Amino acid sequence: MHSLSKLIVTRLISISSTNYSSDDIDVFIYGVECTLNEVLTDSIIILWGIYTHTVIELLVWLTVFTLFRHQTGGLHSKSNIRCFLYTITLGISVAFFSKMNITFCEELLIYAFSITIVLLLAPRENSKIALTNYETKQKKFFSTIIVIITFMISLFCPHNIKTSLDYSIFVNCILLILDYLLKDIMHLLN
Repeated sequence: MHSLSKLIVTRLISISSTNYSSDDIDVFIYGVECTLNEVLTDSIIILWGIYTHTVIELLVWLTVFTLFRHQTGGLHSKSNIRCFLYTITLGISVAFFSKMNITFCEELLIYAFSITIVLLLAPRENSKIALTNYETKQKKFFSTIIVIITFMISLFCPHNIKTSLDYSIFVNCILLILDYLLKDIMHLLN
Protein backbone atom coordinates (compact mmCIF):
# COMPACT_ATOMS: atom_id res chain seq x y z
CA MET A 1 0.00 0.00 0.00
CA HIS A 2 2.91 2.32 0.77
CA SER A 3 4.37 1.91 -2.73
CA LEU A 4 1.02 2.61 -4.36
CA SER A 5 0.51 5.67 -2.15
CA LYS A 6 3.96 6.96 -3.03
CA LEU A 7 3.24 6.44 -6.74
CA ILE A 8 -0.08 8.32 -6.50
CA VAL A 9 1.45 11.24 -4.60
CA THR A 10 4.43 11.45 -6.94
CA ARG A 11 2.12 11.50 -9.95
CA LEU A 12 -0.18 14.15 -8.42
CA ILE A 13 2.79 16.36 -7.51
CA SER A 14 4.21 16.09 -11.02
CA ILE A 15 0.82 17.06 -12.47
CA SER A 16 0.51 20.05 -10.13
CA SER A 17 4.02 21.37 -10.97
CA THR A 18 4.41 22.49 -7.35
CA ASN A 19 7.48 22.03 -5.19
CA TYR A 20 6.85 20.46 -1.79
CA SER A 21 9.27 19.71 1.03
CA SER A 22 10.09 16.08 1.73
CA ASP A 23 8.16 16.39 5.04
CA ASP A 24 5.05 17.54 3.14
CA ILE A 25 5.43 14.69 0.68
CA ASP A 26 5.70 12.19 3.55
CA VAL A 27 2.48 13.59 5.04
CA PHE A 28 0.74 13.32 1.65
CA ILE A 29 1.92 9.72 1.25
CA TYR A 30 0.71 8.85 4.75
CA GLY A 31 -2.67 10.48 4.07
CA VAL A 32 -3.14 8.62 0.78
CA GLU A 33 -2.06 5.36 2.45
CA CYS A 34 -4.62 5.84 5.26
CA THR A 35 -7.34 6.68 2.75
CA LEU A 36 -6.58 3.65 0.58
CA ASN A 37 -6.50 1.37 3.61
CA GLU A 38 -9.83 2.70 4.85
CA VAL A 39 -11.54 2.49 1.46
CA LEU A 40 -10.27 -1.04 0.83
CA THR A 41 -11.21 -2.26 4.32
CA ASP A 42 -14.67 -0.68 4.22
CA SER A 43 -15.30 -1.99 0.70
CA ILE A 44 -14.47 -5.57 1.67
CA ILE A 45 -16.65 -5.33 4.78
CA ILE A 46 -19.56 -3.96 2.74
CA LEU A 47 -19.09 -6.67 0.08
CA TRP A 48 -19.20 -9.27 2.88
CA GLY A 49 -22.42 -7.61 4.06
CA ILE A 50 -23.92 -7.92 0.59
CA TYR A 51 -22.87 -11.57 0.43
CA THR A 52 -24.32 -12.39 3.89
CA HIS A 53 -27.33 -10.07 3.64
CA THR A 54 -26.06 -8.06 6.63
CA VAL A 55 -25.20 -4.74 4.97
CA ILE A 56 -27.24 -2.67 7.43
CA GLU A 57 -25.73 -4.45 10.44
CA LEU A 58 -22.22 -3.97 9.08
CA LEU A 59 -22.80 -0.29 8.26
CA VAL A 60 -24.15 0.27 11.78
CA TRP A 61 -21.14 -1.54 13.26
CA LEU A 62 -18.67 0.31 11.04
CA THR A 63 -20.15 3.71 11.90
CA VAL A 64 -20.38 3.23 15.66
CA PHE A 65 -17.08 1.36 15.90
CA THR A 66 -15.24 4.09 13.96
CA LEU A 67 -16.80 6.99 15.88
CA PHE A 68 -16.21 5.32 19.23
CA ARG A 69 -12.68 4.21 18.38
CA HIS A 70 -11.78 7.71 17.25
CA GLN A 71 -12.58 8.90 20.78
CA THR A 72 -11.18 5.98 22.79
CA GLY A 73 -8.15 4.83 20.87
CA GLY A 74 -7.08 1.31 21.78
CA LEU A 75 -4.88 -1.44 20.47
CA HIS A 76 -3.28 -0.64 17.13
CA SER A 77 -1.50 -3.02 14.82
CA LYS A 78 2.17 -2.56 14.04
CA SER A 79 1.58 -2.84 10.32
CA ASN A 80 -1.08 -1.80 7.83
CA ILE A 81 -1.64 -5.36 6.70
CA ARG A 82 -2.32 -6.54 10.25
CA CYS A 83 -4.70 -3.64 10.81
CA PHE A 84 -6.45 -4.51 7.57
CA LEU A 85 -6.76 -8.20 8.50
CA TYR A 86 -7.89 -7.54 12.08
CA THR A 87 -10.50 -5.00 11.01
CA ILE A 88 -11.81 -7.30 8.28
CA THR A 89 -12.05 -10.14 10.81
CA LEU A 90 -13.97 -7.97 13.28
CA GLY A 91 -16.25 -6.74 10.50
CA ILE A 92 -16.93 -10.21 9.13
CA SER A 93 -17.76 -11.47 12.62
CA VAL A 94 -20.59 -8.91 12.88
CA ALA A 95 -22.62 -11.13 10.56
CA PHE A 96 -22.37 -13.92 13.13
CA PHE A 97 -22.79 -11.84 16.28
CA SER A 98 -25.85 -10.06 14.91
CA LYS A 99 -27.66 -13.41 15.08
CA MET A 100 -26.93 -13.93 18.80
CA ASN A 101 -29.70 -13.68 21.37
CA ILE A 102 -28.66 -11.21 24.03
CA THR A 103 -31.00 -10.67 26.95
CA PHE A 104 -31.68 -7.22 28.32
CA CYS A 105 -29.66 -8.06 31.45
CA GLU A 106 -26.69 -9.16 29.33
CA GLU A 107 -26.96 -6.01 27.28
CA LEU A 108 -27.09 -3.90 30.43
CA LEU A 109 -23.94 -5.67 31.66
CA ILE A 110 -22.18 -4.99 28.34
CA TYR A 111 -22.88 -1.28 28.60
CA ALA A 112 -22.06 -1.07 32.32
CA PHE A 113 -18.78 -2.87 31.58
CA SER A 114 -18.14 -0.51 28.65
CA ILE A 115 -18.70 2.65 30.67
CA THR A 116 -16.40 1.32 33.38
CA ILE A 117 -13.67 0.55 30.85
CA VAL A 118 -14.07 3.96 29.22
CA LEU A 119 -13.83 5.74 32.56
CA LEU A 120 -10.77 3.72 33.59
CA LEU A 121 -8.81 3.43 30.34
CA ALA A 122 -9.99 5.84 27.66
CA PRO A 123 -8.56 7.48 25.77
CA ARG A 124 -5.49 5.46 24.93
CA GLU A 125 -2.67 7.46 23.41
CA ASN A 126 -0.51 6.23 20.61
CA SER A 127 2.88 7.24 19.29
CA LYS A 128 1.37 9.51 16.64
CA ILE A 129 -0.87 11.61 18.88
CA ALA A 130 -0.11 13.12 22.27
CA LEU A 131 -3.18 14.45 24.05
CA THR A 132 -3.34 17.40 26.41
CA ASN A 133 -5.12 16.98 29.73
CA TYR A 134 -8.11 18.88 28.32
CA GLU A 135 -8.25 16.68 25.20
CA THR A 136 -8.05 13.56 27.37
CA LYS A 137 -11.01 14.69 29.47
CA GLN A 138 -12.93 15.70 26.36
CA LYS A 139 -12.39 12.33 24.65
CA LYS A 140 -13.32 10.46 27.84
CA PHE A 141 -16.53 12.53 28.07
CA PHE A 142 -17.45 11.96 24.41
CA SER A 143 -16.64 8.24 24.72
CA THR A 144 -18.99 7.94 27.69
CA ILE A 145 -21.71 9.85 25.83
CA ILE A 146 -21.32 7.55 22.81
CA VAL A 147 -21.79 4.48 25.04
CA ILE A 148 -24.89 5.98 26.70
CA ILE A 149 -26.47 7.14 23.42
CA THR A 150 -25.70 3.81 21.73
CA PHE A 151 -27.39 1.97 24.59
CA MET A 152 -30.44 4.25 24.41
CA ILE A 153 -30.70 3.77 20.63
CA SER A 154 -30.30 0.00 21.02
CA LEU A 155 -33.43 -0.10 23.20
CA PHE A 156 -35.55 0.85 20.18
CA CYS A 157 -33.80 -1.13 17.45
CA PRO A 158 -34.59 -4.47 15.88
CA HIS A 159 -32.56 -7.35 17.28
CA ASN A 160 -29.93 -7.52 14.52
CA ILE A 161 -29.18 -3.78 14.75
CA LYS A 162 -29.15 -3.91 18.55
CA THR A 163 -26.51 -6.67 18.53
CA SER A 164 -24.41 -4.76 15.99
CA LEU A 165 -24.49 -1.74 18.28
CA ASP A 166 -23.62 -3.86 21.32
CA TYR A 167 -20.80 -5.59 19.46
CA SER A 168 -19.27 -2.32 18.21
CA ILE A 169 -19.05 -0.91 21.74
CA PHE A 170 -17.95 -4.18 23.37
CA VAL A 171 -15.20 -4.98 20.85
CA ASN A 172 -13.78 -1.50 21.15
CA CYS A 173 -13.61 -1.86 24.94
CA ILE A 174 -11.80 -5.18 24.52
CA LEU A 175 -9.26 -3.34 22.33
CA LEU A 176 -8.85 -0.76 25.11
CA ILE A 177 -8.16 -3.53 27.62
CA LEU A 178 -5.71 -5.29 25.27
CA ASP A 179 -3.87 -2.03 24.66
CA TYR A 180 -3.62 -1.47 28.41
CA LEU A 181 -2.41 -5.00 29.08
CA LEU A 182 0.11 -5.07 26.26
CA LYS A 183 1.53 -1.59 26.84
CA ASP A 184 1.13 -0.61 30.47
CA ILE A 185 1.30 -3.95 32.25
CA MET A 186 4.06 -5.36 30.03
CA HIS A 187 6.01 -2.13 30.51
CA LEU A 188 5.79 -2.55 34.29
CA LEU A 189 6.97 -6.17 34.07
CA ASN A 190 10.08 -5.26 32.06
